[in-house]
Amino acid sequence: MNSDKDKGISPELNLQRDTAFGNNKRDPMEADTCCSMFKSALDDDMLKLLMVCALVSITIDMSTAKGHDLYHAWVDGFAIMVAVLVVSGVGSVVDYRKEAEFVRKRNETEDAKKIDIIRVDEHGVSK
Repeated sequence: MNSDKDKGISPELNLQRDTAFGNNKRDPMEADTCCSMFKSALDDDMLKLLMVCALVSITIDMSTAKGHDLYHAWVDGFAIMVAVLVVSGVGSVVDYRKEAEFVRKRNETEDAKKIDIIRVDEHGVSK
C-alpha cells in the first residue's frame, strides 16, 4: 500500500490515489423541481381516470346539449379537471417543501462530518 505506520502516505501518493480512485466526498444533494413533482403527481392512476372522465363528461354534455344549455354544458367536466389540477398542485408544492428541507438538513449533516487528517511529509512537517 506504500504507506508508513508513523508517517502515513506522502502527499504525492495521496494525489495519485485521489486521481485514480476519486475523493471521498459526496456530491451535495439537490431537490427535484416543483414542476417535476407536479408531473409525477399527475402520473397517479386515479387522477388519470378522473381526467379521462372529465373529458368524456365534457364531450357527452356538449354533444347532447341544445340551445341555451350549450353555454354551460362544459362546466361539470371542467370543474373536475380544475379539482384534479388543484389537488396535484397543492400536493406537489407540499412535497417540494418537504424535500427541500430534507436536502438542506442532509447537506448540513454531510458538511459536519468532515474529519481532519494529519500527515507528515518527508521533512517532518505536519499537514
